[in-house]
Amino acid sequence: MNATLQRRAAETRLANARRAYALASGRARGDPEAAEEARQARREIDRATRELARLNAKGMQ
Repeated sequence: MNATLQRRAAETRLANARRAYALASGRARGDPEAAEEARQARREIDRATRELARLNAKGMQ
C-alpha cells in the first residue's frame, strides 16, 4: 500500500474513532457499558493519531 493510501486509511480510522467517542461519551454517564465503549474509542483515537504522526514523519524524510 502506498503512503497516500496508508495516510488516508489512518485518517479514516481517526475520524471513525472520534465519532464513536462522541457517541459513547454522551451516553457514558451512569452507563458502564457506554463508558467502556468511550474508553476503547479513546484508545483507538490515540492509536490512530500515533499512526498518522508516524506516517507523516516518514513522509518528511
